[in-house]
This record gives sequence, structure tokens and C-alpha cells, in this order.
Amino acid sequence: FKAFPEALQIRLTQYASQGGNMIISGAYVASDLWEPSGIDALARHFARETLNIRFRSNHASKTGEVMVAPSPYTAFYKGEDLGETAYSFRTGLNLTVYPVESPDALEPAGPEAYTIFRYRDNRLSAGVAYRGNYRVVTLGFPLETLETEEQQARLVKECLDFFKTDK
Repeated sequence: FKAFPEALQIRLTQYASQGGNMIISGAYVASDLWEPSGIDALARHFARETLNIRFRSNHASKTGEVMVAPSPYTAFYKGEDLGETAYSFRTGLNLTVYPVESPDALEPAGPEAYTIFRYRDNRLSAGVAYRGNYRVVTLGFPLETLETEEQQARLVKECLDFFKTDK
């Protein structure tokens, strides 16, 4: 099973080229595109040119705590105290949702792409936002695994605010 089959990569690239904005989240959003079993030039091109990310590491956080990183994107960075946990996702067994065992660390690729979140336990990049002819927010952890519905709603609102910024 691939997170981004070739047909999906093509459709998402077409959508973005028409100005479509996207929230992409998941534990394997970057690592799946950089599979060590072979070089998939199309997948890496999609990651760099459409999502504007590069793979850094998998198993990027044990705690699931995410903090805001300084960036020019005020929908996410509002000058709050850095180092405080803004979001936390489930990493252990629970009755609500599956645990995230291997969140990805991903890095910005290209101009106008910035790290917007970092894992608190090691400061690796947990989320990247890109603003160009379209906007995309890519998270190295699944949105649905956030600890509370309030956190989920707040993060989606920040993404929607980012999509409206400067338009």
C-alpha cells in the first residue's frame, strides 16, 4: 500500500496547478515518497515540487508533542512562547484512535516553504507550509490522531486562515 499512488500524485499536482489548496497529513507522507526499495523519481518530484517537502526521518517523535516554529506565516506563528506544546497526538494504545508509531520529519523544499511545527522532543520539523500559486500544509503526523477535537478544529482553522492569507 502506498500513501500516494502515481494516479493520486498526478491528480493532486493538477489540483494544485489550478490554485487548489491542500492539507496533507499522515505518518508516512514523506517517507513513503522516499522509499529505500528503489528510486521513484516521480514520487520525489511530487514531494519537492507539489508538496514542497523533503524527507528527513521517520520515527521522528516518541512523545507526540508538537510546538509552533517561527515562520512568516502568521496563521500558525503568532509570536507565542516557543517550546510550549501546541498540539499532541496519540502515540500509545488508546480507545479513541490508532497510535502513531512512526511520524515523519520533513523539511521545506524551495522558496516560500517553511517549517511551521516541530516535534518538542527533538526539534525535528513536524509540519511545512508552502505559499505560491496555491497553498499546501503538510504534516508528518495524522490530523485525526490529535488528542482532542478542540486541537483538531484549531489546527484546521489555522490551515484555513493560511489559505485565505494575502488573497
